[in-house]
Amino acid sequence: GITMYSLVMARMGTEFIAARNISSTIENFGFVIFGGLASATVVMVGAELGRNNFTQAKYNAKKLLQLTVMTAVATGLIIILLSRIIVNFYNIDQGLKNIVLNVIIIVGIFQPIKMFNAVNIVGVLRSGGDTRAAMIIEIASLWGVGIPLVAVTGLVLKWPLTLVYVAMMIEELFKAILGIRRTLTWKWLKNVVD
Repeated sequence: GITMYSLVMARMGTEFIAARNISSTIENFGFVIFGGLASATVVMVGAELGRNNFTQAKYNAKKLLQLTVMTAVATGLIIILLSRIIVNFYNIDQGLKNIVLNVIIIVGIFQPIKMFNAVNIVGVLRSGGDTRAAMIIEIASLWGVGIPLVAVTGLVLKWPLTLVYVAMMIEELFKAILGIRRTLTWKWLKNVVD
Protein backbone atom coordinates (compact mmCIF):
# COMPACT_ATOMS: atom_id res chain seq x y z
CA GLY A 1 0.00 0.00 0.00
CA ILE A 2 2.73 2.46 0.93
CA THR A 3 4.45 1.54 -2.32
CA MET A 4 1.29 2.45 -4.23
CA TYR A 5 1.14 5.82 -2.45
CA SER A 6 4.79 6.40 -3.39
CA LEU A 7 4.08 5.38 -6.99
CA VAL A 8 1.27 7.93 -7.28
CA MET A 9 3.44 10.63 -5.68
CA ALA A 10 6.28 9.78 -8.07
CA ARG A 11 3.99 10.30 -11.06
CA MET A 12 2.99 13.69 -9.65
CA GLY A 13 6.61 14.93 -9.84
CA THR A 14 9.90 15.00 -7.96
CA GLU A 15 8.88 17.78 -5.57
CA PHE A 16 6.01 15.60 -4.43
CA ILE A 17 8.39 12.71 -3.76
CA ALA A 18 10.68 15.01 -1.76
CA ALA A 19 7.78 16.42 0.25
CA ARG A 20 6.41 12.94 0.95
CA ASN A 21 9.82 11.62 2.03
CA ILE A 22 10.46 14.52 4.39
CA SER A 23 6.98 14.37 5.92
CA SER A 24 7.25 10.57 6.27
CA THR A 25 10.42 11.03 8.29
CA ILE A 26 8.55 13.30 10.70
CA GLU A 27 5.56 10.96 10.78
CA ASN A 28 7.76 7.97 11.60
CA PHE A 29 8.94 9.62 14.83
CA GLY A 30 5.38 9.20 16.11
CA PHE A 31 5.47 5.51 15.34
CA VAL A 32 8.38 5.06 17.74
CA ILE A 33 6.20 6.18 20.64
CA PHE A 34 3.00 4.55 19.49
CA GLY A 35 4.62 1.31 18.35
CA GLY A 36 5.72 0.92 21.95
CA LEU A 37 2.26 1.82 23.20
CA ALA A 38 0.69 -0.74 20.84
CA SER A 39 3.08 -3.41 22.16
CA ALA A 40 2.25 -2.45 25.75
CA THR A 41 -1.45 -2.67 24.90
CA VAL A 42 -1.01 -6.19 23.52
CA VAL A 43 0.69 -7.23 26.76
CA MET A 44 -1.67 -5.45 29.17
CA VAL A 45 -4.87 -6.49 27.42
CA GLY A 46 -3.62 -9.92 26.35
CA ALA A 47 -2.50 -10.83 29.88
CA GLU A 48 -5.99 -10.14 31.22
CA LEU A 49 -7.59 -12.08 28.39
CA GLY A 50 -5.28 -15.00 29.21
CA ARG A 51 -6.56 -14.89 32.80
CA ASN A 52 -10.17 -14.80 31.52
CA ASN A 53 -10.49 -11.42 33.22
CA PHE A 54 -12.52 -9.84 30.44
CA THR A 55 -13.73 -6.90 32.52
CA GLN A 56 -10.16 -5.81 33.26
CA ALA A 57 -9.11 -6.44 29.64
CA LYS A 58 -11.92 -4.18 28.46
CA TYR A 59 -10.96 -1.53 31.03
CA ASN A 60 -7.28 -1.70 30.03
CA ALA A 61 -8.18 -1.38 26.34
CA LYS A 62 -10.36 1.68 26.96
CA LYS A 63 -7.74 3.39 29.15
CA LEU A 64 -4.86 2.65 26.77
CA LEU A 65 -6.85 3.94 23.79
CA GLN A 66 -7.65 7.11 25.75
CA LEU A 67 -3.95 7.47 26.63
CA THR A 68 -3.10 7.00 22.96
CA VAL A 69 -5.42 9.78 21.84
CA MET A 70 -4.23 12.20 24.55
CA THR A 71 -0.58 11.47 23.81
CA ALA A 72 -1.16 11.73 20.06
CA VAL A 73 -2.91 15.09 20.45
CA ALA A 74 0.13 16.35 22.37
CA THR A 75 2.52 14.85 19.81
CA GLY A 76 0.49 16.33 16.95
CA LEU A 77 0.57 19.78 18.56
CA ILE A 78 4.34 19.52 19.05
CA ILE A 79 4.75 18.56 15.39
CA ILE A 80 2.63 21.54 14.32
CA LEU A 81 4.42 23.97 16.66
CA LEU A 82 7.87 22.78 15.51
CA SER A 83 6.95 22.47 11.83
CA ARG A 84 8.71 25.67 10.71
CA ILE A 85 11.87 24.73 12.58
CA ILE A 86 11.76 21.19 11.18
CA VAL A 87 11.36 22.41 7.59
CA ASN A 88 14.33 24.76 7.94
CA PHE A 89 16.63 21.79 8.64
CA TYR A 90 16.24 20.80 4.98
CA ASN A 91 18.19 22.49 2.21
CA ILE A 92 15.29 22.86 -0.22
CA ASP A 93 13.82 25.79 -2.13
CA GLN A 94 11.13 27.97 -0.56
CA GLY A 95 8.30 26.61 -2.72
CA LEU A 96 9.04 23.06 -1.60
CA LYS A 97 9.45 24.24 2.01
CA ASN A 98 5.92 25.66 1.87
CA ILE A 99 4.53 22.38 0.55
CA VAL A 100 6.42 20.35 3.17
CA LEU A 101 5.28 22.73 5.92
CA ASN A 102 1.64 22.22 4.95
CA VAL A 103 2.05 18.44 4.78
CA ILE A 104 3.75 18.35 8.20
CA ILE A 105 0.83 20.33 9.64
CA ILE A 106 -1.57 17.78 8.11
CA VAL A 107 0.51 15.01 9.71
CA GLY A 108 0.17 16.76 13.08
CA ILE A 109 -3.59 17.20 12.70
CA PHE A 110 -4.17 13.55 11.80
CA GLN A 111 -1.72 12.18 14.39
CA PRO A 112 -4.44 11.28 16.96
CA ILE A 113 -6.51 9.35 14.43
CA LYS A 114 -3.55 7.57 12.88
CA MET A 115 -2.05 6.54 16.22
CA PHE A 116 -5.44 5.52 17.60
CA ASN A 117 -5.74 3.16 14.64
CA ALA A 118 -2.29 1.71 15.22
CA VAL A 119 -2.95 0.96 18.88
CA ASN A 120 -6.55 -0.18 18.34
CA ILE A 121 -5.77 -2.60 15.53
CA VAL A 122 -2.38 -3.88 16.68
CA GLY A 123 -2.85 -3.58 20.43
CA VAL A 124 -6.53 -4.26 21.08
CA LEU A 125 -8.00 -6.32 18.25
CA ARG A 126 -4.96 -8.53 17.74
CA SER A 127 -4.51 -9.13 21.48
CA GLY A 128 -7.78 -11.04 21.44
CA GLY A 129 -6.89 -12.91 18.27
CA ASP A 130 -9.26 -10.84 16.13
CA THR A 131 -6.68 -10.82 13.35
CA ARG A 132 -9.20 -11.47 10.59
CA ALA A 133 -11.17 -8.32 11.42
CA ALA A 134 -7.93 -6.35 11.79
CA MET A 135 -6.80 -7.53 8.35
CA ILE A 136 -10.16 -6.71 6.73
CA ILE A 137 -10.17 -3.23 8.28
CA GLU A 138 -6.61 -2.57 7.06
CA ILE A 139 -7.22 -3.89 3.52
CA ALA A 140 -10.63 -2.23 3.09
CA SER A 141 -9.27 1.12 4.27
CA LEU A 142 -6.12 1.03 2.18
CA TRP A 143 -7.31 -0.54 -1.07
CA GLY A 144 -10.98 0.48 -0.90
CA VAL A 145 -10.54 4.09 0.19
CA GLY A 146 -6.96 5.37 0.49
CA ILE A 147 -5.31 4.27 -2.74
CA PRO A 148 -8.31 5.03 -4.99
CA LEU A 149 -8.68 8.52 -3.44
CA VAL A 150 -4.98 9.30 -3.81
CA ALA A 151 -4.91 7.98 -7.39
CA VAL A 152 -7.96 10.01 -8.43
CA THR A 153 -7.00 13.22 -6.63
CA GLY A 154 -3.31 13.02 -7.56
CA LEU A 155 -3.32 11.60 -11.07
CA VAL A 156 -6.74 12.39 -12.51
CA LEU A 157 -7.77 15.63 -10.79
CA LYS A 158 -4.13 16.77 -10.37
CA TRP A 159 -4.77 18.31 -6.96
CA PRO A 160 -1.85 19.90 -5.10
CA LEU A 161 0.10 17.60 -2.78
CA THR A 162 -1.42 19.03 0.39
CA LEU A 163 -4.94 18.13 -0.77
CA VAL A 164 -3.79 14.72 -1.99
CA TYR A 165 -2.28 14.18 1.46
CA VAL A 166 -5.60 15.09 3.09
CA ALA A 167 -7.29 12.60 0.73
CA MET A 168 -4.77 10.00 1.86
CA MET A 169 -5.71 10.66 5.49
CA ILE A 170 -9.36 9.88 4.71
CA GLU A 171 -8.17 6.26 4.81
CA GLU A 172 -7.34 6.77 8.49
CA LEU A 173 -10.79 8.23 9.22
CA PHE A 174 -12.45 5.27 7.51
CA LYS A 175 -10.18 2.86 9.38
CA ALA A 176 -11.02 4.56 12.70
CA ILE A 177 -14.75 4.21 12.06
CA LEU A 178 -14.42 0.52 11.20
CA GLY A 179 -11.99 -0.07 14.07
CA ILE A 180 -14.16 1.62 16.68
CA ARG A 181 -17.22 -0.29 15.51
CA ARG A 182 -15.33 -3.58 15.73
CA THR A 183 -13.82 -2.79 19.11
CA LEU A 184 -17.23 -1.91 20.55
CA THR A 185 -18.67 -5.29 19.50
CA TRP A 186 -16.28 -6.77 22.10
CA LYS A 187 -15.84 -9.84 19.84
CA TRP A 188 -12.09 -9.54 20.37
CA LEU A 189 -12.54 -10.28 24.10
CA LYS A 190 -11.31 -13.87 23.82
CA ASN A 191 -8.74 -15.95 25.60
CA VAL A 192 -6.46 -17.12 22.80
CA VAL A 193 -4.16 -19.25 24.99
CA ASP A 194 -6.68 -21.82 26.26
